[in-house]
Amino acid sequence: MKVNEPKTREAMKKVIADPLGMSPVDAAAGIFRIINQSMADATKVVSVQRGYDPREYALVSAGGACSIHACKIAEEVGSTTVIVPKAASVFCALGMLESDIRLDSLKTYHAVIPGIDLDGFNAIIEQAERKAMAELLQEGVERERASLVRHLDMRYVGQHHEVSVGIPGDCRIGPSHLPVIAQAFHKAHEKLYTYATPENPMEIMSLRITAVGAVQKTGLYEHPLKGPDPAKASKGNRKLHFQEAGGFIDVPVYDRDRLLPGNLIAGPAVIEERITTIVVHPGWDARVDAFENVVMEARP
Repeated sequence: MKVNEPKTREAMKKVIADPLGMSPVDAAAGIFRIINQSMADATKVVSVQRGYDPREYALVSAGGACSIHACKIAEEVGSTTVIVPKAASVFCALGMLESDIRLDSLKTYHAVIPGIDLDGFNAIIEQAERKAMAELLQEGVERERASLVRHLDMRYVGQHHEVSVGIPGDCRIGPSHLPVIAQAFHKAHEKLYTYATPENPMEIMSLRITAVGAVQKTGLYEHPLKGPDPAKASKGNRKLHFQEAGGFIDVPVYDRDRLLPGNLIAGPAVIEERITTIVVHPGWDARVDAFENVVMEARP
């Protein structure tokens, strides 16, 4: 659907800009900043609040609209690399088709380490795993594609919040496994809450069994890198508004379907395809990698 620019400007002016005493362009730029901040805050929920530092990771931009905002989201969370997959606009649908079948089950089980009854613990694990595997096979998963993963919900004695910790699988849990489980819990607790108290006893609150049925993956294929010049993909120039550049400036526009692996694009620029638009913001550069992803990197 093609946007009606005059009516869009009219609506922006009447509903937002005039009541706030702003120009329509400044109002639109303000909306853009609010959207960027909102998505950056959501990114922090699934990274910082889970103990991950976004500065250590690349930001993956999925969906048809995210790549307009991705550079600004990355700047807000501290990431210096943005990856726009070849199938960004249908990334969620592709992920659904590529994802393994998973059945998660939870068994309430309370025990304290040290002092756990290992025979009783292993009996609970075996019972839960038999049930989980039977349910997975009922879904039509072939036995050779099925596997089981174990987790414990644990906490220090007296705490109110649990931490999920993976434990060894395909074996009986013995005395030699307890230090490994304890170390994994202390490490996970410190990552999430910034501290650990190894001298305190731990308690198990529940056992989680995940039955996984592996599905056939489509695979990723590398392509030979071509030269850095993207001129053959050029679609001309267009004026874009960047607050950091002081307003509207002329930027080059490229056709993503004609870009080749190895092509380099200096921002600011626009990369278009039928259902996705990528904006390379000022201070960022883009390159097409061997898997035909667009990788944007902040300049030092």
